[in-house]
Amino acid sequence: MDPRIVRIVSVAILLVLGCLYVYAFVLNKPADEDRSFDPDPDRASSDLTFGGVSIEGRENGERVWKISAANVDLRDGDGHVEMSEIGHGEIYRDGEPYVSFRACKGVFDTKTGQLSLSGGVDVFSGGRKLLRTDEVAWKPDDSRIVIPGQAEIITEQGVVSAASLRVDVASDKIYASGDLTIREGFGGRDVVVKSGEICFDPAENSFEAWGGTEIEFEIGDDD
Repeated sequence: MDPRIVRIVSVAILLVLGCLYVYAFVLNKPADEDRSFDPDPDRASSDLTFGGVSIEGRENGERVWKISAANVDLRDGDGHVEMSEIGHGEIYRDGEPYVSFRACKGVFDTKTGQLSLSGGVDVFSGGRKLLRTDEVAWKPDDSRIVIPGQAEIITEQGVVSAASLRVDVASDKIYASGDLTIREGFGGRDVVVKSGEICFDPAENSFEAWGGTEIEFEIGDDD
């Protein structure tokens, strides 16, 4: 027999055995053997769920975020990747980690490149907690982190509450529109800053406000 035929047949047998292994031990694995694999019975059969994986997003060939999650769902047709129990994630700037985060859930839109986080989102910078909120959207096109709802900035002066925030990754500044409340800030009293635009510099730990700024200090007894 021609040796080339023997090699071709041998390769074909190995491929068949490999496919049977993948089907038997991966695709056809019972759900009770792995608690992290718990697909929705109403979901289309073409959807895939992966347990305990790390994924990353890229913009123009450069990494812009990386996430380690307990579960990742690939939804066929709608272009969304859903993640749950995000233990650690990073947003990159100039190829290096800029901020890290953890969250209950995340959704990546492959059509727009937007990454959305929700459910107890904590954001860290330089090893310390910088922000906490319930919803965050990362927009790589303009290098912005948008927090549409209530958020808190952790500073040396105290905890700053804001109705909404946006983080300019390029300039390393945090912007807020509307009022800010600094709890237990200067002298241990609450301070309310009312302004059209407020900028916080995490590196300098300082605030700048413009557009008719009004500052209200809590007044009370010192005893």
